[in-house]
Amino acid sequence: MKKFFTLALISGFVFLMAACGANHYTVVKKDGTTMTSVGEPDFSKDSSSYSFEDPEGNKVILNREEVQEIKEKGKY
Repeated sequence: MKKFFTLALISGFVFLMAACGANHYTVVKKDGTTMTSVGEPDFSKDSSSYSFEDPEGNKVILNREEVQEIKEKGKY
């Protein structure tokens, strides 16, 4: 049982450090709202859309027509 908790703690720490080291991007929509992407948004030519994960871990999909600009914020 003690090994399980130690392993879980180490795994959580590694995951946290990996997430903190990822580049973040600001996605500016044409309506003026902004969203944050953890990692560079992926563009799908098939669906003409961007997909990315927000800081809360939710997957976001935006049509290309909705996006005005994508800017790199740097590492967090």
